[in-house]
Amino acid sequence: MFRSETARPARAGWDQPAPGKGCLLLGALLLAGLTVLAYVPALRGGFIWDDNRFLTLNPLMKASDGLRRIWLTAESPDYWPLSSTSVWLEWRLWGMQAAGYHATNVLLHIAEVLLLWAILRRLGFRARTWRRSSSPFIRSTSSRWPGSRSGRT
Repeated sequence: MFRSETARPARAGWDQPAPGKGCLLLGALLLAGLTVLAYVPALRGGFIWDDNRFLTLNPLMKASDGLRRIWLTAESPDYWPLSSTSVWLEWRLWGMQAAGYHATNVLLHIAEVLLLWAILRRLGFRARTWRRSSSPFIRSTSSRWPGSRSGRT
């Protein structure tokens, strides 16, 4: 005998009504707040690991034609032109102030967590998607790389 399609129980998290806008805003604020809380120590930190190689001692970051050289030459320590471009732009904002680079990384991690949450919701995961989308923030806090400027790559 075949089982009826309607007799199959729904999987947890699927086919549940979508929460209201207030609940979505609360969830987004909770995820953003947890991410900021996880990165508070990094905001007070300085440059670490390979930041000297990629930022503080890298002449491309300080050069006025650095953007052209990042994209069109092999002078860069590693060829990550998009990441290097963002750091080149940040050099114009922050200079040697590590807190600015760390704040940018925190904002990028918040965007990552919220984007993952939105994707999971769009795919139909309704219940507890904020727990799944908090995994990048949990992963990041369990390793040391997010405090590094070059951890963005």
